Amino acid sequence: MVSNMRNNDKVSFIGRSIFIIFLLLLVISFVRLLFNSSLVTFTGFLDFLTTCPTITIPTSFYNSLSLAGIDWGIFNWFRNFLNFFTSSFSFIIFIITNLINALSIVFWFLKYILI
Repeated sequence: MVSNMRNNDKVSFIGRSIFIIFLLLLVISFVRLLFNSSLVTFTGFLDFLTTCPTITIPTSFYNSLSLAGIDWGIFNWFRNFLNFFTSSFSFIIFIITNLINALSIVFWFLKYILI
């Protein structure tokens, strides 16, 4: 199939192939993250949000509001969600390292295909 193409068509075909491989690597990395963190189910995701290290509202303030009968409801979930993002530097580093790994594989393919 590649032998019947002109030179520009070969380059665009190789570029599209590399882009598809890169996208597949990103999807595989994300799926691995889901399975490694037990985020597959919604309850697993909520458990992950509540058990990750957090910068929390002082517990005395939280307990006083709970004793006063104030229902946290959605605010409690939203607070955990925000705390997840404040402590997600390791997650960001994980994504960056996976992107670097994927780019190194792409450049390795480019080196051996185009040179």
